[in-house]
Amino acid sequence: MSLLTHRRGTKTFTGIVQGDVVTFSCPCTVYPGARIAIAMSVAQAEALVARRPAREVLAGFCREAIELFTSGLTPAEFDQLYVREARPIRDYPLYTEPGAGVAAPAAGDRTASLF
Repeated sequence: MSLLTHRRGTKTFTGIVQGDVVTFSCPCTVYPGARIAIAMSVAQAEALVARRPAREVLAGFCREAIELFTSGLTPAEFDQLYVREARPIRDYPLYTEPGAGVAAPAAGDRTASLF
């Protein structure tokens, strides 16, 4: 198992490489105990690290995941900054709360994998 790191905005993403999949994770300043983790292919991860546009690299992923790798803002941080109020954490599907189990994507779902 190896690690990749990627920086976007104020965020540093840590990517765990397992076979041909990289799972990037990052914390959230609005919900410090929660994490976001997004799984993608090694080729996609390498393209992001090489600064290719997230919209291009992550085509088919959810808007929030693309925004995360574009601006470095988590969905709650984005809302806090631009809407002035974050929603409850349960309203953000990319987050896992402390102690929460693993959320597995539906078959064929390329939006994100949480752990």
